[in-house]
Amino acid sequence: MRICHLCSGVPKRSRQQPRSLKLIVRRHPLTYFQDMTVCDYFRVPAPSEWACRLIAIGWLESGHEFSTGPVDSRLLEKLASLRPEFRSAFPAISFRGLHACSLCKGNVPLSDSHINLFVPTIGFVYVAPARIDHYIEGHRYAPPEHFVDAVIKCPSPTSAEYRAAMSAANRGYDAPLFKGSSQ
Repeated sequence: MRICHLCSGVPKRSRQQPRSLKLIVRRHPLTYFQDMTVCDYFRVPAPSEWACRLIAIGWLESGHEFSTGPVDSRLLEKLASLRPEFRSAFPAISFRGLHACSLCKGNVPLSDSHINLFVPTIGFVYVAPARIDHYIEGHRYAPPEHFVDAVIKCPSPTSAEYRAAMSAANRGYDAPLFKGSSQ
């Protein structure tokens, strides 16, 4: 599971005496947000640092309903290409540890689930866990069409075009993602 922004994700004894680096998988639930609601999960950058709203998409957990159905195949292709780009562009805005899908039998840990996607659109930014593709492929999750369109059109997060799109979504202000960045 994702590690809480308040939790270091390291057991106490490991903090005192580091042994070896181990993969941390959290079994407690990922923070759930209903699609198209304000996402206030992040502390860095904090929601108050944005001039626009961050809108949650794909923050699924068992016990909560979500839409299902067919999805444009271009979405999965684009998500697969964006995930490594977001990992390298914004390493400080990922979480320690991996999310284990609570919808799968056995809580299967998802690689790259510590990465988050920030997808600009007109007037706000969509925020999704990078392994939203798992929910689409494994659980027939159907994100809102506006999100699908925004992802398909999303430029590479390392490009000047992305920075401009984020600025436009953030009411003309540079997005907090770029604080201290050379991008």
